[in-house]
Amino acid sequence: MNRISIKANLLFRIAYELLSIITPIITAPYVARVLGADGVGVYSYLSSIASFFMMFSVLGTVGYGTREIARIRDDKSITSKTFWEIELLTVYTTVICSIAWVILSLCYREYTIYCIVLIPSLLSCVFDISWLYTGLEQVKYTVIVNMIFRVLSVVAILCFVKSKNDLVLYFCINSFSVLFGNISSWIFLPKLIIRIPIESLEIKKHFRKTIVYFIPTIAISIYTVLDKALLGLLIIDKAVSGYYEQADKLIRIIKAATYSAVNGVLGARQSYLFEKKDNIKMKMYIESSLNMLLFVEFGCVFGLIGISDLFVPFFFGDGYEPVITLLCFMTPLLVIIAISNTLGAQYLTPSGQIKKATVYLSIGSAINLITNILLIPTYKAIGAVIASIIAEIVICLLFIHSSKSVIDVRTILLLCYKRLIAGSVMLIILRHIENTGIVFLDIMIKILGGGSTFVILLLLMKDDALNQLIVYIRKKLKSYDI
Repeated sequence: MNRISIKANLLFRIAYELLSIITPIITAPYVARVLGADGVGVYSYLSSIASFFMMFSVLGTVGYGTREIARIRDDKSITSKTFWEIELLTVYTTVICSIAWVILSLCYREYTIYCIVLIPSLLSCVFDISWLYTGLEQVKYTVIVNMIFRVLSVVAILCFVKSKNDLVLYFCINSFSVLFGNISSWIFLPKLIIRIPIESLEIKKHFRKTIVYFIPTIAISIYTVLDKALLGLLIIDKAVSGYYEQADKLIRIIKAATYSAVNGVLGARQSYLFEKKDNIKMKMYIESSLNMLLFVEFGCVFGLIGISDLFVPFFFGDGYEPVITLLCFMTPLLVIIAISNTLGAQYLTPSGQIKKATVYLSIGSAINLITNILLIPTYKAIGAVIASIIAEIVICLLFIHSSKSVIDVRTILLLCYKRLIAGSVMLIILRHIENTGIVFLDIMIKILGGGSTFVILLLLMKDDALNQLIVYIRKKLKSYDI
């Protein structure tokens, strides 16, 4: 296999994540106005339940498959055999889960039609082979097809979803775009995988291992998806789910733009390095990526809080004012999850400590489930946010404790304190900038003013990540003789 470039993979991954950011930026304001908070709430509620069925469909094949392929990628024959074994296992589990979903849909009379049009989303699990491309560090293949179908789905939503009566159509477009996107990624498969006689495939040996990876997936979903499902079950007013969905959507956009791209690429490389016992490079990647991520996340946390009162009404329209408070409460999750996600993706999973991670995630999930049940009936969406923060803090602390051989608490605190000071000062300044009355102009002034303040303060404090970025830019400019 040709030499694999982390830089190229990261650029492809960032390109895809950027599109993942751009598409909701385009569709979210439109859908919020056309379908209203109730419609968005129904979609959030049912899609969160469907996501559980999808998780059972893929079991732990995404994490397990990525790690296994990354470890054996130098042997095409073994790689191909492993791929077909894991893929065939996914076929069996998806068929079972799809049948269960159909039965649930027929029983859930109020939302039967919406559940039916979500079936293609479940079937898409069979064709999701992104784990293969990620393990081979050939992410460009999934990026290309998914970018095409994301664009097509945006066009379809803008062209055909015109009123609250088009909620079913909105479900349909999202569901089929995922299915067709996954199917299309198979056109590149012959370049990387060879045919293997079906009688030589051993499926059972992978089932137990995927379950090990599946348990943390379920644990994670308890505090990333279950909150939406519980809001829909415990709160009659579906608009509450709609408010929570919109605030969560903004947080997901930032996550996609930052550590989802970085850790998605480096996770596979770290598995490869661990197999080669190159601990020095593993530590280097973890510290440098965490350094850069925390620089970005602290800026986003304080920046979002500073402009939320202007941005939310501008972005979603009238009637979404509750999202402002929810968004401000949610922002700390960006920093907390950045730390735990990096340590999980770049150390615990590649080093084979998935069982330990599972225990930690299960503890956090249990805390999240209990706090959600206790807080949602009284505090509604705010209760769900508080529950998520408590669970994420517990998980983050446990992950830090287990990763002390590659990065210690002192190092993480040193990466945080300058950004915390700069962010706090930036927030104070943002709150004192007077509005002109032109909302878009006010938002841009605050973004530019706040961002400049954040960067200048960190320059004065000689922030390491910022200095590295400046050095990198200077080298690039010099190489182009600029």
